[in-house]
Amino acid sequence: MTKILAAALLLAVACGGSQSSLESSGGPQSSSEVDEPLLDYDPSKLVKFSLLASTATVAKDERLTLGAQFEIADGWHIYWLNPGDSGLPTKIKLEPTEGLAIDAPSFPGPVRFDSAGDIINYGYRGTLLVPMDATVSSEGASFTVNASASWLACREDACVPGKGSASITLGDGANLAKVNPDALNAAVTSLPQPLEAISTLGGKHATSPGFGESELKIDLPAGHTLELFPRIEKLVQEFSQNRDGSGEHYRWRLNAPNEEDSLAILSVNDGRSTHFYSITTATLQTLNQ
Repeated sequence: MTKILAAALLLAVACGGSQSSLESSGGPQSSSEVDEPLLDYDPSKLVKFSLLASTATVAKDERLTLGAQFEIADGWHIYWLNPGDSGLPTKIKLEPTEGLAIDAPSFPGPVRFDSAGDIINYGYRGTLLVPMDATVSSEGASFTVNASASWLACREDACVPGKGSASITLGDGANLAKVNPDALNAAVTSLPQPLEAISTLGGKHATSPGFGESELKIDLPAGHTLELFPRIEKLVQEFSQNRDGSGEHYRWRLNAPNEEDSLAILSVNDGRSTHFYSITTATLQTLNQ
């Protein structure tokens, strides 16, 4: 199955109805050969969408963390902001809340999914918790936050588009079951850090500017593994990797347009845990100075 066909099939599923999925027999097929029946799945059982908060109390100028939570059924996954070769990005929309200023959602680093036909995707399994910083900007006894989300849930043989809405009340009338400071603190802690923080793992980084391009080099101690998740299309123009007695060495030639801020997420596994780092236009410009 080609990448183009895979993307077309997923988009066909997404446009085909909220309770249908496309199931294939697994082998490479042409579009004329894909005549499997549509099977019914309940999207609400595949992904449960809800809102959490770090605290139920509110006071003017107080800062808190909200979280958009996606509980994904076993064997299924949803997609990152850049889904990869196919799939659809997960989206979160917040309704304006008077008296509460809410920052944009901060998505954690994704994982990679490899499928037949050299299809590479980026997304999440299990529970995805997307934190959002918020500030109480006016006096009030309570505030109600409303949000909606859309996603595409997939497994190896099927994809199901889904959407949901959720609300949470802060202050008077708050549902304490939706208050989970530990989970939100862990979600914030695991967010991608600035690339400079890779030095805490013994890593080094450097860039060389070019005409409309940048060369990024990452050196890591032996035993560390690395994955780059591009945020925009056609970011990576060239990639090379080698290993010697001093460790692992990676080099990318990046086409980084100035109008784009968030370029990529870097995932580094040190053998014990995975760490994420953010590559932005500002990062490359700072390193190039």
